[in-house]
Amino acid sequence: MAQKKIYWARSASDLANTFFPLGNSQVNTIQFTLEVENDNKLPFLDVLVTKSDKVWHTSVYKKPMATGQYLHYNSYHPDHVKLGLAIGLIKRARKICSDEKTFKEELGRIETNLKDSGYPQYVLKKAMDKAMNVRSDIQVEAEPAVDTVCIPYIRNLSEKIRRINKKHNIRTVFKSTRTIRSQLTKVKPNNLDQQNKNVVYKVPCSCDRNYIGQTSRPVKTRIEEHMKKVKNKESYGSKISEHVLETGHNIKWTDSCVLYKEQNWKKRNFAESLFMAHEKQPLSRPSKEINPVYMEVVEKELQELNIKGNNRTIDLTHKKVIKPGDNAVHIRRSDRIRDRQK
Repeated sequence: MAQKKIYWARSASDLANTFFPLGNSQVNTIQFTLEVENDNKLPFLDVLVTKSDKVWHTSVYKKPMATGQYLHYNSYHPDHVKLGLAIGLIKRARKICSDEKTFKEELGRIETNLKDSGYPQYVLKKAMDKAMNVRSDIQVEAEPAVDTVCIPYIRNLSEKIRRINKKHNIRTVFKSTRTIRSQLTKVKPNNLDQQNKNVVYKVPCSCDRNYIGQTSRPVKTRIEEHMKKVKNKESYGSKISEHVLETGHNIKWTDSCVLYKEQNWKKRNFAESLFMAHEKQPLSRPSKEINPVYMEVVEKELQELNIKGNNRTIDLTHKKVIKPGDNAVHIRRSDRIRDRQK
């Protein structure tokens, strides 16, 4: 049993001169740092602790490289987000500053920084009133929302929808669509398996019937599971294998393709059912029944997608996607559509 090592330090200088060089020499990826008191001041997170005449004073600490720039008021964000930013800064100052003088100095800096970021005076006044209201700090148990809706943020319109939903106790959440950041930055390198996740796919048979399925995993992995079932003659868990065992047909694995890509599983299940309803005799069963009333609209939409001539076939050998077209949608027209065009 290894003996525990105990190190006793009498002062900060002992730590800096003895313990830290020893500790930092053990593992290169684990390095200790030490914040030393300077001019009776010591920062801790966003608090600056100052020692004066045996009395401790606290104020808001900002790093030397802090610029004081915040979200600009003219940015494309909901108004409640900008108001919340100002309220949060004032509340932080109120909680951290230990005396009235320090608090007023911090308020002056906050007001200057926010005005430089385009915040009008009435917004600052409203934020000040809300932040200084003691009642706002008391957590009141609100009535749970009936439901939550998530909508794209469109200035002026989204706020109106939110106010209407609030009257009916419906929580409204805004989401951003395309942003400059999303278009110009790519945090992760391209991953071909990731591109083939969350898709609706098609596997054709020699009898001209197709299997339509959906998966949140890489589609290649899911198709390989079907292939394994067919090879082992297992019908459980695979409609493709069940069809092969009943008929002896050959599956055209190399002609498998991705029909549609959708992150939301509810929308993906619905899309899967639409593609099955579009097929004459699909091998799989839809998870949702599509009312025949909607079929004319569905077929029209699928025809428009087909006109684009896009296709994504699945290479089961090299784990990649072959893209003859630009997008990820290709629909094979059914006999019903051909007859209608004639």
